[in-house]
Amino acid sequence: TLKKIETYRSDKRIKVYSQENIGRNLDCFHHLRNKLLSLSNSELVAIMDADDIMHPQRLEKQVTAFDADPSLDICFSNVQFIDENNTLKEKFAWKDAPEMNSGNLLRKFFQRNVIFHPTVMMRRESLDKMGGYQSNFGEDYDLWMRASRYFNFLCLEEKLLYYREHASNASGNLNFRNMVDATTKIREKTRNNSCTILDLYPEIDKCFDKNRAIYEAYLHEASFLIEVKYVNVKHILETYIKALEHHSNGIEALCNLGCIFAINMQLENAKNLYAKVASLLGQSSDNEKTFQQARNQIEIFESACDLGSKEKLSKLSYLTPPIDSEFFYMMEKHGGKFFFGKSKVEMGTC
Repeated sequence: TLKKIETYRSDKRIKVYSQENIGRNLDCFHHLRNKLLSLSNSELVAIMDADDIMHPQRLEKQVTAFDADPSLDICFSNVQFIDENNTLKEKFAWKDAPEMNSGNLLRKFFQRNVIFHPTVMMRRESLDKMGGYQSNFGEDYDLWMRASRYFNFLCLEEKLLYYREHASNASGNLNFRNMVDATTKIREKTRNNSCTILDLYPEIDKCFDKNRAIYEAYLHEASFLIEVKYVNVKHILETYIKALEHHSNGIEALCNLGCIFAINMQLENAKNLYAKVASLLGQSSDNEKTFQQARNQIEIFESACDLGSKEKLSKLSYLTPPIDSEFFYMMEKHGGKFFFGKSKVEMGTC
């Protein structure tokens, strides 16, 4: 890369700095990013990595976007994947990135990192306000999580970068374990750092029955954590408990707590929760479907206990709230998506 860049030294707009490789352990990226920022002095900063290829019009299109919107902080784009030989690959970027908005932005980032870092252009002033890059691995994901509650993001749907996939990518297969660990830590740091359920689900403020909306928001969050096999079981349990603080007889939260205890063989706790659910099933309800799912779950649990069958517990399924409620209507109206994936319980999920 250095050899190629040297040929452009005659262009006075280009400054060349050489840095020895200090990132072999993938734990110094934030230092390198911040050093580059300190060496530059432009109003806008564009990120580019050595193994990717920039579309000739990328910078032009992004600068145009910033000129058109003075409030814009971060602009990124879609990508086209290529292999080591520059061959186009069929795989494409996340399709949900263009659907991000101020209402669902933080939720999107909790689900996955939808931004390809080498496509990003940022306003320097905004980046400085966030204290630059801070995480040693997943430094970009950490920045998006911190910035999502304060900054304006724009996704250009055009593919303005050819993103090279190979075994030695920082986020590739060889570093998958590091990436999973870093992602988990960043999520937990964000969730524990004054990030409330209202930050994740601003639609709550638009609901008339806020107590019910908060209950269903916690159910939504817990369902996502289970779907992505979140390793912090305590966090999932606490999320359901917080839901019950807003609706103490919530069938879905009670059943799902029982389900988690059951698959982790804490059968006495599960039995107590299912006993409470059973006492509630005799009451009238507008949501017979949920009640029937709860009955099925209790039957499976009781049958598994009678047979002493751990395998039978795998037939348990998590309950989800009815999506025709006021809260989910607000989520859909304001650009959110219902995120309820596989309801089938996998042994060892939690």
